Formats: sequence, structure tokens, C-alpha cells
Amino acid sequence: MTGQAYPTTLDDPTVVVNDVILTTEISPATSASQSPQDRLNTTASARKKLWEVDHRYCCSLIGTCASLTDLRKIVRKCRLHDLYNLSDYHLHTSFVNAAGKPHAPIRALNKLLDKKYDSSIRRFSAVTSESIEKLWAEAVSGGDIAGAYWSIMTHRTTSSALLETALGTVHMMSHLNGASTQKELYKASQTLLENQCLRKKLIKVQKGCEVLRAENVTITAKLNLSKAKLCSLRKTIDQQQTNDASDEVKHREQEKQRLLETISQLRLSHNRQQGQILKIQSENACLSQNQSILEQKLKASEDERAAVEQLLEIHLRLHAPSISSPGPIEHTNLEQCSILYVGGRERQQAHFRSIVERLNGKFFYHDGGIQGGVQHLESLLHRCDIVYCPVDCCSHEAVARIQRHCTRHQKQCVLLRRASLSAFTHALQDLSTNTSNQKISSFI
Repeated sequence: MTGQAYPTTLDDPTVVVNDVILTTEISPATSASQSPQDRLNTTASARKKLWEVDHRYCCSLIGTCASLTDLRKIVRKCRLHDLYNLSDYHLHTSFVNAAGKPHAPIRALNKLLDKKYDSSIRRFSAVTSESIEKLWAEAVSGGDIAGAYWSIMTHRTTSSALLETALGTVHMMSHLNGASTQKELYKASQTLLENQCLRKKLIKVQKGCEVLRAENVTITAKLNLSKAKLCSLRKTIDQQQTNDASDEVKHREQEKQRLLETISQLRLSHNRQQGQILKIQSENACLSQNQSILEQKLKASEDERAAVEQLLEIHLRLHAPSISSPGPIEHTNLEQCSILYVGGRERQQAHFRSIVERLNGKFFYHDGGIQGGVQHLESLLHRCDIVYCPVDCCSHEAVARIQRHCTRHQKQCVLLRRASLSAFTHALQDLSTNTSNQKISSFI
């Protein structure tokens, strides 16, 4: 990594965890209780610790096996106050940089991963070195990557070839996962928006139902009041029937009939309100069912993500050479600008070269690693005008080395988020519209 330095206390050899002081030194009592021969046998038979693993595997090992929740839990337990507010990326980088020494946080992380993947460790420890590769293949096909990856990386008899194979498998899985994440997130966001819309409709219907219930209570109260008045009138009529004239009796009867009609109307209105309430309750049940269906669709879309990752890679490999430059890029004129593409997937370079040459530009490629050679990279930097480097296909060390070379040769270095066709074409569009000649590192 280059650029700004971030605070860390991972190198502090003494850290308090759960009110217990953790140090990187061996306890004198433990050391004295074992004979030299016993300590030699214990060291030979034990599994490798995290700080004993080759440092070039630590980035993928920590990123795959330890979640960000695990890392922040260790930071809180070890009271590493300088690391509390770090971003996810810089927290991960701090642990990777400190993984080479048995400091207290690294020892705590090693203990956590041993406990987390105990069953996988026992399974790999129970077989011979010849059977480890078979167990790794079964774990990959079964989706149990994290536990198996930790077990073989810390197994002392794992061959170098299997370590490289496992590293490549995990590395490519991270690329495939990143390529499909944006599409899956878009689908999920659309489903969530639809779900939110239905929730709003449901709330609106529920509010309407509450209003109808309140109206029903009011109508019922009026009905009871009318009944009370009717009873009162009946009693009055009975008491005064013998004393009132026939006209007065008729008037009372008319009033009674009017009240009966009012009661009948109120009953009809009450029945209509009950029907509306039942209808709203039925609609509410339908909306709840639709919500359940949408949640099932959301889960199904998440289950399809793994299949989409594989299909995307196959589609790109089979059809990438025939894909034309999309959208407004067709009208871009690079005016003989020389472009150096460092890293990424080597099979994409032919297609990228075709796009650049079709846009009146020159294209150079370097794999960014040892095979391409440092001298060849220096030669290409002299010949190019701008450098593009996808960070998802290059290690932290490779990106830092490329930036140092670009700074020394005063070349603009543009870091691409992904080694994809869309990211590259967007970068070309930005290049064609950019009128500034300032040589700085940017990120697209």
C-alpha cells in the first residue's frame, strides 16, 4: 500500500483482552514444564499458526476465513482504540500487515479461527497428506471453502502445489462474486422497492379499515340511542294512551313509525359497513400473500446468484471477442493516444486492443507480474501516455509498485475498480473528454 498511513497498535506486544494481559512471549511455567525433546515433538506435530503462514497467502486467508465482525470483535477485546474507526478495507489491511508476527491480536485471531473451524480442522488432520487434496476438492464442490481453506493453509504437510491451487480458486471466486454483485443488488433493490410500495398500500388500507371501524362504532352508538328513545316513547305512549286524544295517539304512532324507519336505515347502513370491512380484510389477506410471494422471489434471486456468476464468466469467454464497443464510446477519438493496460485477465487484452485501435489509439499490455518483467514494464511506460490498472486483479503490492513506476516516469495512473469491459470503456470516454494534463493517480 502507498499513500496515507493509518494508525494501528497491532504491533504492541502486550494487549489486555477480557482483563487478561496477552503477550507474545512464552510463559516461563509452560516452557519449564516441558523437556527439550517434548517441546521439539510438540512443535513438529502441531499445526502452523497464522504468523507462520507464508505472508503472500495472508490477505486471501484473512479475507476468506475471518469476517469483518470477527476482526472488530478482536479490536474491541484487545482495546485497540486507534483501529475503532477504521474502514473495512483499512481494518483488513492492518491485520494482513501484522499477520507475520505473533502479537496478541494475531494470536487471538488464530485462536478464534481454530475454534470457528474446529470440525474442518479435525477432518483434515485425520487423513494423510495424499488425501488432503481430495478433501479440498470435495469442500470446493460442496461450498465449504472457508473452513477447508484455513485447514490446509495451517496444515504442515500441505504441498506447495495444493497451496497455490487453493489460492487461485479462492482468488477467482472473489472475482466471480464481485462481477455479479451489482446485478444482484439491482434486482434485490427493485424487489425491495416493490415490497415497500405494497407495504404503503397495506398501511393505507389498514388506516381506511380503522376509519370504517370508527364509523361503525358511531353508527352503533346512534342505533342504541335510537333504541333507547324508542323504548322511552313506548313507555310514554303507554302511560298517556288513556288520557290523550286520538289525534295525539296518531301523532305518537307516526313518530314511532318514523323512528322504526330510522332504525331500519341505520341497520342497513350498519350491514353495508360490515360488508366493506369484510372486503377490506380480504384485500389485506391478498396483500399479505403477495408480500410473502415477493419475499420468496427475493430469496430465489439470492439462490440464483451462484449460478449467475458461472454463467457470466462462460458468456464473457465465449462472446467477448464479438462484443462491439457500447454506446457513446463509438464516437470517441483517442487521437493516437498510447494506452498501457497493466494486470487484469490476459484473455481480455485482444478485445481491449481491438476497441482502442478502432478508436484511433494505441494499446500496450503488461500482466503486472513477474512474467512480464520489470524491464519490459519500464520500456512500455516510456512509450505510453496513460496507464490503466484494475485493482480487483492485482495484489496490493503490485498496485503500489505500478504507482511508483508511474510517478517516476511522470505518467498518469488510473485505477479501475474492476477488470471488466464496461469499466474500461468508461475510462476511455473519460479520457477523450478530459482536457487536463495533470499527472495524478485517479480511481474510476
